[in-house]
Order: sequence, then structure tokens, then C-alpha cells
Amino acid sequence: MKRRELMPNGYDYSKEYGPHKYREDDGQGDCQHDCGCYMGGHHSGGPIGLDPFGECPANPKDGNLVGGSADHKIVVERRIRKLTSDLSNAEKRAKDAEEVAEKGAAGMQEERDVANKKLGSLTWALKNIHEKMVSTLTHYGVEL
Repeated sequence: MKRRELMPNGYDYSKEYGPHKYREDDGQGDCQHDCGCYMGGHHSGGPIGLDPFGECPANPKDGNLVGGSADHKIVVERRIRKLTSDLSNAEKRAKDAEEVAEKGAAGMQEERDVANKKLGSLTWALKNIHEKMVSTLTHYGVEL
């Protein structure tokens, strides 16, 4: 059984609501529960705070409306809580990803520094080999 979440305003935020109901032929039109939401081919909407794809405040699963604007407030408050939680989780994931990227960038910088040192050593060695070859060849009279 779900825990009741009574708020200071007396609303029970654990109350469950079903989905909106649109025309069966094409899934469009006004919600048949008369909540004010509508679904169109290119545009959907409804009263402020309601999700035309989500819970319908006029469709309580227990069949009993709280009455007045309470059902609307319960659904909107729950949606706000969910969106707030989703935003918080997204911000945390973004921060975690940023930390991973920073660590990866630092690791890449270290690898780049090591590679540059090796390249510098190889360049120095090749330059010395070249100078020795030129010196040896000119010593034996080979013109370059």
C-alpha cells in the first residue's frame, strides 16, 4: 500500500490518477475526462502545469474526485516535484560527466607531455645521427 503524503494544505499527494483519454480513432481531440487538455496532430496542450501526455486530474484511479481545483493541484504539484527531481538528477549527472571529462583531459595532457618528451628525444637523437653522418661522409670526401 502506498504511503499517504498529506501536505499542510491537506491534499493527499499519493492519490493516483490515470491517463488522459482522447478519441480512439486517431488519439486526438479534447480529453474525454474534461480536464482541459487536448491532443492535436501538430500541437498539444492544456491548462497550465498539466502534461497532455501524463496524468489526468479528472481521471482518479479510485473513481473519486477530491473536488474543486484540488485534483489539478495534486497532479501539477506531483509533476513539479518529478521535474525538479529530474532536473536535480540531470545536474548531478552533468557535474559527474564534467569531472570525468576533466580527469580525462588531465590524463590526456599527461600523455601528451610524455609523448612530446619522447618526440623531443627522438628529434634530438635523429639530429645527432644526421650530424654524425654528414661529418663522417665529409671526412671521407663525399660531397653532399
